[in-house]
Amino acid sequence: MPFPPSLRRTGAVIVVTLIASVVAPLAAPAAGASPIDDKKAQAAQLAAAIDANGAKISAVDEQMNGAQLKLQDAQSQIETARQAIDVAQAQAAGLKATLGRRAAAVYTDQAGSGSTSSAGNLQDPITAAARSAYAAAAAKKNDGTISKLTVVKEQLAEKKATYEAAKVSALAQTAQLATSKQQLTALNATQEQLLTKTQGELADLVKQDQIRRDNEAKAAALRAIQAAQADAARQRALAAQQSTRNVSGSHTTSAGRSVSNAADTVLPTNLPAPSPRAAQAIAFAQQQLGKPYVYAATGPDSYDCSGLTMRAWQAAGVSMPHYSGAQYAMFPKVPLDQLQPGDLVFRGAGGSDHVMLYIGGGQVIAAPHTGDHVKVQGMGSVIQYGVRPG
Repeated sequence: MPFPPSLRRTGAVIVVTLIASVVAPLAAPAAGASPIDDKKAQAAQLAAAIDANGAKISAVDEQMNGAQLKLQDAQSQIETARQAIDVAQAQAAGLKATLGRRAAAVYTDQAGSGSTSSAGNLQDPITAAARSAYAAAAAKKNDGTISKLTVVKEQLAEKKATYEAAKVSALAQTAQLATSKQQLTALNATQEQLLTKTQGELADLVKQDQIRRDNEAKAAALRAIQAAQADAARQRALAAQQSTRNVSGSHTTSAGRSVSNAADTVLPTNLPAPSPRAAQAIAFAQQQLGKPYVYAATGPDSYDCSGLTMRAWQAAGVSMPHYSGAQYAMFPKVPLDQLQPGDLVFRGAGGSDHVMLYIGGGQVIAAPHTGDHVKVQGMGSVIQYGVRPG
């Protein structure tokens, strides 16, 4: 049950990558660009970095879901082994007690033979020998059974110890991922503060630029009035010339009509048809729009990505685990050019990072990441296939 090296390295790799993205300087402004354009570029870079960081946090959340599944499995296996050990222990104790009672009974019978008649006494050695032989055979058989039970108990104890070690590993991995998420969240908060500051500076620049433009417009208007008063005739001539230019410059364009043909959506012969229950899953997801993303949440007031898809398809009568990787593994794969509403699409190897509900037209309903909410958005970059529940 140990975690794969790739999962153990996830937290450190993500944090190092994100720190590098935070400390790297913003792209140098283009030569000749205005201060407003520079500030807009900085804001766009920060917003993109925040979205990317949010996606990384979402990926860590899903990996924590996977770690929790491993932890639950280890705890279940430990409990199963413990119960089996208790049963073996009880059986061994019961056999030992039975053997003790039999030995006491033989001893009592032999001790009582001294008070019988002389004729009976002649039979006592034979009876005693038979009883002793029977008792010895029974004891040997019970001892063998007890030995087997002891071996079984030791094997179960070894298995229990293995799952105890897996549990410790799972707890350590969960703690490491939680630390990574905490660092990612703190770094994202820093970038959000920078974005807020940059947006404020941008607003000031826009306001100042608008004031400048207004002043220039007023000055130009004053100059135009003064010029018109000084040379009314010239102004009329200019107006007439301008009117002539406007008439001669006007033209009519004919807009062409674009016709888009629907893409061929014939499904491969080995691909199941869209489930009629997909509409129920989509309807449920639409009812959750606007609810916040919260890690490990499965509704009704908040969701993470796999919690949303799990509940959406549960509303349609299909059960699935609360982990994007497990959801990807359990359903038929669908090429992206054959996606139908209700299919699930993923990010990350084996669907391990993120899952979304496809609703058609390249759009999905998703719970993106911490700080965001359930919303309709473009499908974006996904792995090679989706899957089709139902």
